[in-house]
Amino acid sequence: MKLRSLLQVAIVSATALFAVQCKNAEQDGSAAQQAQGKQITITASLEQPTITKTSLSSENKVLWSAGDQIKVYNASHPSGAVYTLSSGSGTSLGEFSGDNIGDGPYYAIYPADAGGTLGETGIAVTLPKEQGYVAGSFGSGAAVSIAQAENIGNFSFRNVLGGVSFQVASDKAFSAIRLQTKGEEALNGAGTVKMSEGGVPQLTMADRTSDEGSFLYLKCPAEGASASSFVLMLPPGSFESGFMVEFLDKEGNVMFKSAKADVNKVVRSSIVDMPASTYTPTYKAAFFESDSFGFFPAIGAAAELGTPLSYDEAAGQYAFKNTDDQRYVRVQNLSQGFYAAITTPKVMALGGTYEVTVEKVEGSSLTSSKANYIAVQKTGDRVWLVNPEDNTGIIQKMED
Repeated sequence: MKLRSLLQVAIVSATALFAVQCKNAEQDGSAAQQAQGKQITITASLEQPTITKTSLSSENKVLWSAGDQIKVYNASHPSGAVYTLSSGSGTSLGEFSGDNIGDGPYYAIYPADAGGTLGETGIAVTLPKEQGYVAGSFGSGAAVSIAQAENIGNFSFRNVLGGVSFQVASDKAFSAIRLQTKGEEALNGAGTVKMSEGGVPQLTMADRTSDEGSFLYLKCPAEGASASSFVLMLPPGSFESGFMVEFLDKEGNVMFKSAKADVNKVVRSSIVDMPASTYTPTYKAAFFESDSFGFFPAIGAAAELGTPLSYDEAAGQYAFKNTDDQRYVRVQNLSQGFYAAITTPKVMALGGTYEVTVEKVEGSSLTSSKANYIAVQKTGDRVWLVNPEDNTGIIQKMED
């Protein structure tokens, strides 16, 4: 009787336990399903001591800033999910809130809007042409960092880019800084970034399709920037051909500096200090902002910008002819009574010096001259050339 009773109790207990376990399993499964998509908080740290964010402390530590966003990926979310900083502004360890996206492994990118789709070769990334100004640091979104983790609770971000810092002594306020590589490197545009086996980010930029990918533009605030230090973030590389750097002041003048190749190696997670210089305005910035082309007789900073012999769509016409090694462009304006014919090499590299022939007819006066001009700025369809001897300028249309 006692044995039977104990057996009955055991059977009843086992049945009850099984029922409870089944119920718990159902609840656990339901909880796991519900967890995906719910709001969670993750922790993210920044690599030190180099810049990965929009602000620096007085000890040159990199800090998260209010409004920062990261994008987190896994196999079921190749387009990523955005997480926003919820606490930790002003520190290097922040908390980000967003939807639970399920199981890992996980990958993350900062800033969120730099990241594209996660693929077999890494995360697609887009580096912008324009970067904002922050005194002694770099603008929001200018830097890129990535992280990889098995646990969604913690991410340790590693810097992808390196930086260059320009020290300029000046009593002028600057409106912009423009950096352009003399080589074939891409400074902006599409690329792919992945984490190597050693946990070091590796960035591969897509090949440049035009000179549009060769420059970065640091835009200063409307009131101008009077600080002596300016930082731009760019892909790591040797940059053996060097850079051309433009400093534009608020008074409408510009200075060019040619940065030497032997000091230009940009290393991931570090800032390269370029040689210090003193701002000496040389040319009128309006010449380099013009989208016309032709001959400009006076572009010096100390003089008024002379009336150009350049193409005017409303009242002029132009013709061009290319040979294997030369580029000939003629602009004509009948109402102003001139034409100007410009012959340059067909291919011109940034920073190079080239012999240019200019033939001008103004009224009944014909002149022809040859002089050496320096190519100081390029875009996809224009080259800006200056003659440092007489401060004349040429914008040559690069048309095939």
